[in-house]
Amino acid sequence: PMGEDGTVQGLMALAGIPFVGSGVLGSALAMDKAMAKTVLAQAGLPQGLWRLVTRKAWERHPNGVAAFLGQPFGYPLFVKPANMG
Repeated sequence: PMGEDGTVQGLMALAGIPFVGSGVLGSALAMDKAMAKTVLAQAGLPQGLWRLVTRKAWERHPNGVAAFLGQPFGYPLFVKPANMG
């Protein structure tokens, strides 16, 4: 919602306005935690355990999701939105 996801960078690029900082792809990728972790893993960068849970999965099977998350991690654990700051 604050333009950190590459939308402002895309607008600037389309308008031919120079800017500093990350470009469209870097901003969009960094804002999507699951995609960023996937790309970083493909590059061989070590990272902590993580799991992606979609809203749809949570709404349909909350108990199954809780069990899925509890097994590799244990509790307490952190839950963060995949595409927010």
